[in-house]
Amino acid sequence: MYGLIAPPTAIVEPVIALSILFVAIEIIFADRLNPWRVAIVFGFCLIHGLGFASALTGFGLPRNMFFESLVSFNVSVELGQVTVILLAWLLVGRWFGQRTWYKQRVVILASVVIGLVAAYWTVERVFFA
Repeated sequence: MYGLIAPPTAIVEPVIALSILFVAIEIIFADRLNPWRVAIVFGFCLIHGLGFASALTGFGLPRNMFFESLVSFNVSVELGQVTVILLAWLLVGRWFGQRTWYKQRVVILASVVIGLVAAYWTVERVFFA
């Protein structure tokens, strides 16, 4: 945010896409949450934060409002994510989450789609950016 750490976007963007792919693959193959998941999520949050800060820096925000803009942006992103998760739960998870077929037909299918999109983003950012 303040330019103390400025990793190249050519590295940060593919790593962000790879982190999404990693989580999709983990959801497909893991039967339960692993104890090291907190450390992985923390690391991915730092990487995603670097990407967000870099994107906001490129918008040319006034220096005296940069912190407020960054906080507002992050809160908006989090509220958007919570909204999507809540809507998905209300539409599908609440009604079918306890069914034996739910993981196979809903969770794994959604994870495969998300993983394919993340793989595409990775290839695009590594070879065509």
